[in-house]
Amino acid sequence: MKKVLIVGGGLGGLSAALALRQHGIAVDLIEASRNWTVQHDGMLIQEHALRAMVEEAGVTVRVGVSFVEMRDLGRAVGVRFTDNTSGGYDLVVGADGADSKVREVVFGNGQQGIHKGRVVLIGDAVHAISTHPGQESAQAVKDGILLGELCGQRMPVEEMLAAFGVRRADLRLAKLAGPVGVALRSADEQRS
Repeated sequence: MKKVLIVGGGLGGLSAALALRQHGIAVDLIEASRNWTVQHDGMLIQEHALRAMVEEAGVTVRVGVSFVEMRDLGRAVGVRFTDNTSGGYDLVVGADGADSKVREVVFGNGQQGIHKGRVVLIGDAVHAISTHPGQESAQAVKDGILLGELCGQRMPVEEMLAAFGVRRADLRLAKLAGPVGVALRSADEQRS
């Protein structure tokens, strides 16, 4: 994997961008909002701090830019942007929150799973409704780090995305406590 597009500059997108760069993968990050900030659970990081953090790592950041079209071309994803530019990517990461445009465009209303072709959703983009903001923020960070780690292993994209789905589910099941958590983990182990 050589080049990844991350749509969304929140905690998940930033975590993924930094984790991917640690493995030498080129990253373009687009954030639709012109006033880029990350605000979660009382934490607020302003644009200049965000930009310094990710640009220092070698991430190309474009603020106030979204995508107009996204097409899976088999070995790459072709993307046209709102600033009339375009690009090709080995992987597109939808990290654009609960109102995810990536989820809407790629999966439509019949979303099954967290990836389709060379497009994967992380953090709040996976679900249309966020019920536990603190937990979802932590999940977004875990998703970004896990995705970067798996991309760094240089396996085929399909294999990497399948592994991401399994490991993400394992992490979510592991944090469930009490009899319900035990029952779900037990049922999951029996299916394996």
